[in-house]
Amino acid sequence: MKGMRFVVALAAVVLTGSAFGAMYDYGDFVSSDPDQVNFMNVEGTAGPNGDSLYGPATRTRNVLRFTPQIFRAEAKAENGETVSLSGTLTMQIDAPAQRYIESIRILEAGTYMLSGVAGVGTSANVVSSLNLSAGLYDLDVDLDITPMPPFTNVTGVQTGWSGTTGLIDLTGANLTSVVLTFTNTLTATNVNGTTASIEKTYVGEATSLEVIVPEPVTLVMLAIGAVGLLGRRR
Repeated sequence: MKGMRFVVALAAVVLTGSAFGAMYDYGDFVSSDPDQVNFMNVEGTAGPNGDSLYGPATRTRNVLRFTPQIFRAEAKAENGETVSLSGTLTMQIDAPAQRYIESIRILEAGTYMLSGVAGVGTSANVVSSLNLSAGLYDLDVDLDITPMPPFTNVTGVQTGWSGTTGLIDLTGANLTSVVLTFTNTLTATNVNGTTASIEKTYVGEATSLEVIVPEPVTLVMLAIGAVGLLGRRR
């Protein structure tokens, strides 16, 4: 049977310094179509002004889009420094009635740049992790980043990076609902004579969460900063 597809697009934003503890409440995104999933209790890290670091959210058909803001760590102090930025997005994903979530996949992408007189100690790093929980079910997955961080090549050229969980198989878990927590930490370190920056940018399909449920097949893609891959089941 041909699957139905829908995308949730997100763009994460984190301010300089440690992650803010407060969360911005987006509320629920409930579909009037019984064959679509519902995104419930959606929250994102809040900035100092109380607004979400992930920007405003809109849903069109099966698309929930968060307008990207800034997700960037930059180190440029004369004597060197390390700057880390962190942000978290959480939500509950409910499958359509009498169906289960079969699998989830996240893809993401961004850029980094190291400039100045090449010196040991200049670097950029990204750590991305996903947690899925439902009752006694609990799964932690670290995203595989390409190229492998930390990035240390001081070229003065903006360079891309990407990450993925691969396809997380939830078959047999019989999950009708799952709580998703996605966290990113970007870190930039410079020394005297260099600058370092790393960011996640909205470039179409940088990050995606793909959820599959059977009969009929339903795919959900959660994109944070960009777009990802969709599959189908027959």
